[in-house]
Order: sequence, then structure tokens, then C-alpha cells
Amino acid sequence: MGIAQQSSARIDWLERWKAIPWVTPEVKLYRTFGAYHFSAMGDSRDDEFERFLQWCDDRGIELHHNHDFEKPKRRYGSGSGLTPDLAMEMRMTWGFLTFTDRGGW
Repeated sequence: MGIAQQSSARIDWLERWKAIPWVTPEVKLYRTFGAYHFSAMGDSRDDEFERFLQWCDDRGIELHHNHDFEKPKRRYGSGSGLTPDLAMEMRMTWGFLTFTDRGGW
């Protein structure tokens, strides 16, 4: 496969990836060694996902982008640990959130 063909194949793959319908939003909260963190994936055109991001911002939850080069599809993670109270509030507020206890103690 020549360089032009490889480049074309990569572009085709990227276009297919962009077209994947994401279930939005998807938020996964997890606890490891007593600390809470989460990852969030969604589409910026989705009102529910934007409300979740605003909810985090209102509570001072630091978010970092896992990658933000493919807008409107975005991934975020918590930049710092969440308090147990805030993690519980998150679980009670957002029905689309899944929780995993990874243990560790």
C-alpha cells in the first residue's frame, strides 16, 4: 500500500469514526482506594450533556479534556478526586450515570 493509499485509508477510517452514533451522555463514576473519579463522554449538541458539564462547573469540579479535537463529540475526566458527598449527589442527580467500586483497601 502506497503512502497516498495509507493516507486515504486513514481519512476513511476517521470519517467512519466521526459517524459513529454515540449514546449521549455517558458518565462513569468509579471509586478506587476510597477516591472518587469519573469519565464523561457526550455530544456538545446534547442539552443533557451540557447541563451535566454546567452542573460540574457550578460545583467547582475540575474537568480535563481527554481529547477535544473532534467536536462536537467530547470526552472529559475529573481532574481531581470528588468528595464522597459530591459523588453521592452526582449519583442521585444524573440517571444516566453508572457507578463502579474498584475496591483497593
